[in-house]
Amino acid sequence: EKSRSAGSLAPTAAHVHQALSLRCGGHEVSAPGPISLDQIVSTICTELSVSKVDLRGKGRQKKVVLARELIVHTARQLTSKSFPEIAYELGRRNHSTVITAAKRMKDRLKEPQPIYADCPFDGLPLNEVTQRVSDLVQQHA
Repeated sequence: EKSRSAGSLAPTAAHVHQALSLRCGGHEVSAPGPISLDQIVSTICTELSVSKVDLRGKGRQKKVVLARELIVHTARQLTSKSFPEIAYELGRRNHSTVITAAKRMKDRLKEPQPIYADCPFDGLPLNEVTQRVSDLVQQHA
């Protein structure tokens, strides 16, 4: 029998949400289904009013760049998708741009500055935006 080492499986946000719900007397007992990369892309594109064509294009509009970064961040948090899989979904030739986006997002999350990208989340700190997006994706799963 193979045993898993402690810490080899990190809990997802859905696991944490379910545990807190149960701990706090919530009535949610069934785990939500797995979250697909397509669901993440669709939710973020809808929330930021970014077309999938623009998302997969070469455009550098602030809200398109933000959408790509949010997709990468959310996919890494809520799925087990690899950088190459995420890159393919975003229409990128290779995964180096996705790795760069993930690193940039990690650095930006340390800063409390609000974002301004001509989107509904303008004026909010990035960490709050990522949490709201994560919640929305999980609600639609």
